[in-house]
Amino acid sequence: MSQLKITKVSVSDDLCWGLLLLDDDGNGLLRSLKGVNKFDAASIAETLKLEGAKAPVSEDGKEEVDRPTWIILKTDQGWAVRFSLVAVTAFDLFLKPEAVAEQPKEVVESVEKVKKCLRDVEIVWEPPEEEPVLGPITIKVDNESYEAPKNPMTANEILQLGGLDPDCNYLVQIKDGERIKYKDKGEQPIELFVGATFVGHYTGEKGVSQLAG
Repeated sequence: MSQLKITKVSVSDDLCWGLLLLDDDGNGLLRSLKGVNKFDAASIAETLKLEGAKAPVSEDGKEEVDRPTWIILKTDQGWAVRFSLVAVTAFDLFLKPEAVAEQPKEVVESVEKVKKCLRDVEIVWEPPEEEPVLGPITIKVDNESYEAPKNPMTANEILQLGGLDPDCNYLVQIKDGERIKYKDKGEQPIELFVGATFVGHYTGEKGVSQLAG
């Protein structure tokens, strides 16, 4: 299945998210030219998935007023394309070197491949936990499930959500097989995602804690 990947393209600021379209064989077809924030990236991906496959291609740079349109653009590096429903970024087309100087046949064919892949595309976040969750987020604390009242939460707030006293416990996050300790970092905010797993490490009398870290 083709994939529309949403991944970080820089670490400079909030406008660090980009999109990359891969075909069934993992070949790149399209990538965003400009970094956007996380929620814009999610919105762009959904827009391309819902509207991109059926939109016509404009070779003369003109936008159709009554429906979404793919608009071919000439750039200094070659060719790009803009989707009329996406205002914040255009997209770079992956073209063979010999096709860069051609227009519009090779470019139009490339956009048609993009449209074909968007028909059944899967939107994928890298890493998966970066995907914004608009509904309730359920996390685990000491093997019990809790609905997070907000996101992010501090380490101490997560302990309290799980019924643990921050004065005699510190938080440990279990992620990718690693144990991330928040000892002496109780006020540090933690970005949550569905299924995030935590345990409390008791620092007081032995035998009182439900879990030892």
